[in-house]
Amino acid sequence: MTSAVLASLAGSLYAHYLTFISPGSFSIFYSLQVVTMVLIGGLGSLWGAAFGALLLTVLPELLHAVKEYNVLVYGLILMAVLIFFPQGLSPGIAGLLARRKEGSLSAPRQGAP
Repeated sequence: MTSAVLASLAGSLYAHYLTFISPGSFSIFYSLQVVTMVLIGGLGSLWGAAFGALLLTVLPELLHAVKEYNVLVYGLILMAVLIFFPQGLSPGIAGLLARRKEGSLSAPRQGAP
């Protein structure tokens, strides 16, 4: 129920800001972009979703240096994040930092040659 209240508040503010709403404002591509932001950041946390939104908003601007391969590099980065961090970047990085703090990343395993 809380999410419905927040969604209605966001929609009301968006309508007030634009002063006009049409179905074209909410295309399938926009919906996919929002879902991708949440997946990249992490489904379980608000900060993860915000981090994913920030990353996917800034990333196209950073890729202007490789104009011809912009879409390719963007796709490769998304694919790498989804393969190596399936829970999202926020939980994945938190897990890496926790393991590093414990020392499991820097110290070799006892049974390893």
